[in-house]
Amino acid sequence: MLFKPRTAVIGCLVFSLFAGYFVVGHYLYKVPIGLDQSGFLAGGLMHEIATQFKPDAMNAMSGVVLLLLSVLAIGVIAFFVTRAAVRKRAASIDPARRSFLTGAGAGAGVAFGGITLAAAAGALRGLLGFGINGDGWAGIGEHINDKDIAFTHPQWKDAWKGATIRNYRRFGRTDWNISDVVLGTGRIRDEAGEKVARAAIERGVNYIDTSPDYSAAGSENAVGRAIKGQRDKLFIATKFCTPLGHLGPGTSVAHYKQAVEASLGRLGTDYVDLCHIHSVDSVERLMDENVHEAFDQLKQEGKVRFMGFSTHTPNLVEVANTGIDSGRFDVMMLAYHHGIWAPLAGIISRARAEQDMGVVAMKRARSTRGLPTIATRPTAIPRPHSSGCCRIRMSHVR
Repeated sequence: MLFKPRTAVIGCLVFSLFAGYFVVGHYLYKVPIGLDQSGFLAGGLMHEIATQFKPDAMNAMSGVVLLLLSVLAIGVIAFFVTRAAVRKRAASIDPARRSFLTGAGAGAGVAFGGITLAAAAGALRGLLGFGINGDGWAGIGEHINDKDIAFTHPQWKDAWKGATIRNYRRFGRTDWNISDVVLGTGRIRDEAGEKVARAAIERGVNYIDTSPDYSAAGSENAVGRAIKGQRDKLFIATKFCTPLGHLGPGTSVAHYKQAVEASLGRLGTDYVDLCHIHSVDSVERLMDENVHEAFDQLKQEGKVRFMGFSTHTPNLVEVANTGIDSGRFDVMMLAYHHGIWAPLAGIISRARAEQDMGVVAMKRARSTRGLPTIATRPTAIPRPHSSGCCRIRMSHVR
């Protein structure tokens, strides 16, 4: 019965739907998080395979390879099952008919249909969030990635020349006084990146946010050269990452510590002020006991002063509330867009009132054509200001 062509076709299409949702959808959701290769099954091998085709990859390609392989596997299974059913049926009618091409056309058609169904089911879960509380990447990307904003402003206005920091405000329980504009370094690297960081410092910026996976460690290297000789007057934030991506839950304490120590080496400093668990997508990764143990040890060793987390994933609200309730974090950095996450104002106010946390609002330059904001009081975030000369993330402090 199983090998009747009609039964085989229906079975393959049903299989494609389920495999697409649970496997393709899983990877389609996981890939945008930006985990390094350790966050994926056989991640090291998958990344090596990818680099054969893309040797200049700046992030782990393991998830992309697994995503493509899962889609391909669904198509291959559908092809061979359908072809076998058609060949068996043909053989029962004409035992002499055993051509290799028998059933190939039907198999190819079902394979194409299976891949299409798998992709659709995967998108339903990973992009639209169907079945996972309605939280997918489609809505997030639509609002925080504004393609109309230029990376570099087309004009260099006279009013910007000679501009300097006007004010410094307390940054939550860190008790640091942070400049009212701070520098995010997601895309800087090499000599040009170093010049950007130096220019910001010369104008009074004293908060610099970097990460190992920004420009595949190029950001940390550029920042390290820029801060040489003036480290003590700066607040430096980095992440629990490797140059290829974020560390997933279950990473060993030793690996977490090694990642931070590697950052210290690139930055040319004995300590960082703040270390974030980066782009947190789940409570599991936020509260991974190994990363908390690693932080406690690093703090005791004088290598990290404060702990934070950043989140701009579909589970932002759950992650942020859990982080506040835990009392473990001094700072949180949120993608700020009230149209996506309506409860943000309450979350920010609660973080400030209950835990005296510093709150950084990021991606506002993408979502509202203004500057990201660091909230230092449990009140409404101010209206956006006009963006600066380039699209490197910077932040307005209140």
